[in-house]
Amino acid sequence: SGDHLGEDSKSGGLLLARGDDVLLRLPPEAFVVGLVEGLSDALNYDPFYLDSFDISWRPGRSLAAIGEGRWALELQGGGRATLEMAKVADGRYSGRLTPEQASGGSEGDVAFLRLAPRVDPHEAFYGLGSALDSPEHRGRTRAMQLEAMLGTVDSGANEVHVPVPLLIGTEGWGLFVEDPHPGLFEVAVARDDEVVATFGTGKRSEDGLAFHLYVADHPLDVTRHYYETTGYPLLPARWALGPWIWRDENEDQAQVLEDLRTIRALDLATSGYWIDRPYASGVNSFDFDPDMFDDPAGMIASAQDLGFRVALWHAPYLAADQVPALHAEAQRLGFFPETNQPSLNKWGLPLDFTNPDAMAWWQERLRPYMDLGIEGFKLDYAEDVVTGFGQGRMPWAFADGSDELIQQSQYQRHYHRAYAEMLPEEGGFLLCRAGTYGAQTQASVIWPGDLDATLKRHQEPAEDDGVPYSATGGLP
Repeated sequence: SGDHLGEDSKSGGLLLARGDDVLLRLPPEAFVVGLVEGLSDALNYDPFYLDSFDISWRPGRSLAAIGEGRWALELQGGGRATLEMAKVADGRYSGRLTPEQASGGSEGDVAFLRLAPRVDPHEAFYGLGSALDSPEHRGRTRAMQLEAMLGTVDSGANEVHVPVPLLIGTEGWGLFVEDPHPGLFEVAVARDDEVVATFGTGKRSEDGLAFHLYVADHPLDVTRHYYETTGYPLLPARWALGPWIWRDENEDQAQVLEDLRTIRALDLATSGYWIDRPYASGVNSFDFDPDMFDDPAGMIASAQDLGFRVALWHAPYLAADQVPALHAEAQRLGFFPETNQPSLNKWGLPLDFTNPDAMAWWQERLRPYMDLGIEGFKLDYAEDVVTGFGQGRMPWAFADGSDELIQQSQYQRHYHRAYAEMLPEEGGFLLCRAGTYGAQTQASVIWPGDLDATLKRHQEPAEDDGVPYSATGGLP
């Protein structure tokens, strides 16, 4: 009874079971090392572009126990790796695949690490974060990062704003790969009984690939194990669970107050009001434009008297042409990434929130908003840090020593933390555009970018005033 991870006499590997039901088989060849001829600083080793790399794949040939929870993995074609597995709690196991020689070997350098468990050929698969075409993944390839898809969809990207490398099988198991590098899940694509998860670990391959296996009686309960690993979701304040209304491109304070009075006069069930941009003197001036809002404190007090809570739009930038003094101060203090790339937005570089001083400086400027009674934020953008285009790398360097291969998935967590730590003790509300594993501890809810307000499906042909394009989709 119960769950167990044990040796599989059939394959010479391991198996994950619940009672007598085998959920996953992990034969030696389920653990794979990918070698290249010399690691290059110019390449990002993004597995979304596997076909453009010259890779020597070395699947495992045999597993031999070398201690409690440790196995030596002999690789086909030569080479070795170590597999470590430990039971953390009932239904929860942690693992790590580590190549014995990650770089400088005569056979080449390790650039990719891969897990390829065998699954039930008939079950369905869920998880993996956001997807616009289908919530079920059998037969699909899913990137774990935002990718340029020029010409493929109107938005110019694959719209993967919240990739979460947690795959859940409907037989009651989960595979979570806890790695920030670019990744790719091929879900029963080449074989109907195999899931392939590949991560481009590049020069950090010597650290290995961390992963977790979960077991539950019902597949929905797999998420409990995932939350035990990465943190439980942030609960919004009770008032934040009601309907919210916002008017994009607010004209002025009079319009906001008229909105609020009209909502109450019509007895519309609404608990919150969002003031979207433009409302400040600039992005981000940390104020209210006095030409638009002559009494922001009075406006927010009036909203609260009517039973509303108030939130604001924000982004992690300082527009040099709009807030020159703040931008110059942040630049002088070294609060932008030391190495960076052309901005993917119209306001400039994102702040380096991995720098504790930059974090404190930003939060100090947020404080006047909180003192006025602001209790939530719509945190926009923050998807500037990408691995590159194709296999070509676009280098970034951050204060904590990380680069774009890490921060492409982790930057949003630092950005969100700046605001999550400022919310009232009884709770607030963060509406966020992007994130990854662990982001649920800070973000109250995600909105998946700007989608088509039509019933067109993802990549379906569409027209706008006679001009053809591929729909971003999402509404179905």
